[in-house]
Amino acid sequence: MIKIQENDTIVDIINRINACEEKELILDFPFWHPVLHNYLSLKILKSKSNWKAITIVTPDMASRKIWKSLGIN
Repeated sequence: MIKIQENDTIVDIINRINACEEKELILDFPFWHPVLHNYLSLKILKSKSNWKAITIVTPDMASRKIWKSLGIN
């Protein structure tokens, strides 16, 4: 599990994903993180994750529809 901090940028998150050797990743985002509500950031996150399976955990349910359209659980 990768715990995302409030001040982490999309570049920070991608670097942490690429440093992780697991094929299935769980990203724990804080409530209302800017990456969660930005379609382009999520699309970049998905494409730069080296095709690892990504699951997002957060108390923020408003952004779930965006994730689902990109194939993120």
